Amino acid sequence: MNIFHSIVGLVALVFSTGTIPDVYAGGIVQPQLGDDSNYSEYWEQQFLFEDGTFATSQFLITNLPLSKHHGIQVGTLAGQTVQAFGPRIIVKNGRPRDGWAYDEEGAALNIFTHRLAGTHPGYLLQLKNTAAELDILFMASQEPIPLVEKDNKQGLPEITLYAPQVQSFGRWRAGPEIGGSGTDGTWQRMGYGGGYGLHVRQTRELHRSVSRWLRLTNIEGTRGSSVPLLHSFETPEGETRTILLLLSPFGAPLRFDKVVLDETDDGSAWRITARGAQSTLEGSFTLTSKLDRFRLQDHLSGVEQLVAGAAADIDRHQAVATYQFTLTTPAGSKDLSGKAILEDIKVGEGPKKRNRRLR
Repeated sequence: MNIFHSIVGLVALVFSTGTIPDVYAGGIVQPQLGDDSNYSEYWEQQFLFEDGTFATSQFLITNLPLSKHHGIQVGTLAGQTVQAFGPRIIVKNGRPRDGWAYDEEGAALNIFTHRLAGTHPGYLLQLKNTAAELDILFMASQEPIPLVEKDNKQGLPEITLYAPQVQSFGRWRAGPEIGGSGTDGTWQRMGYGGGYGLHVRQTRELHRSVSRWLRLTNIEGTRGSSVPLLHSFETPEGETRTILLLLSPFGAPLRFDKVVLDETDDGSAWRITARGAQSTLEGSFTLTSKLDRFRLQDHLSGVEQLVAGAAADIDRHQAVATYQFTLTTPAGSKDLSGKAILEDIKVGEGPKKRNRRLR
């Protein structure tokens, strides 16, 4: 059974029963729970649905100054479908170590009332608090990809795409905190969508490793063709590392080792030239419509910002982009085009400490 028919079968079950079953067990790995003061790891998911809704979620385990192995879940919903409740809906909660749990038997991470569970290729995301409820079933169409290795020379976080490219189905409903009916309300179906899931583990403060992180993830490409996946990192020291893969529907990803990425002056487009062992890729991707801009520190109190430090000083610009590439191999040339989620993440240094004035 292929991924599409699996999703269709699950959606039929949802429609007939009115509930999303806990169908997938095993797959989301147990948090490492490091002792390093700068230890953190998170699972991040992003989806763009056919009704235009853009949904994100991050399950984070981190060592805060006053709370070791603190669990935090931050989810957002943006798009025209949620405009009645504001520019976006935010579903977030944090709990100390005794307020969250990893279910080893079900391979599920549960932070307060939020749950992420699954085994390759299928996963279930459920968020719920007084702001909103969100249910998303998603299935990976590619095997997990180790994107950035541990102890790399640039000092980047260890990054794995546990679901490099997904097909998804989702629904949501507004809670009483934002004027919705909560559990008495009607589910709003977002339809089918595309996106990805990644896992990040680090033992350095993010702002000491990365100053900018650009991501491009295909959500709609030519049927039967390879599709791009790009992650480009800039370090505080001015180094750049760009990783470009072509995900094939028929085999292993094609990796390019030498990648040159040039951004236009207005930041609306990027030109790319890449070379692999026996292939080259040239072309560009262009921002076509904005999805959201999210800065966590805008939604935290002053005390919360001080506790979170640089982890809250992250500015995320998310948009839809189109791409046009030409792939050249010994077998010939092929044009690749499609639509992707483009995210431009800029990492700050957190709240500045005020110098005490001597009198």
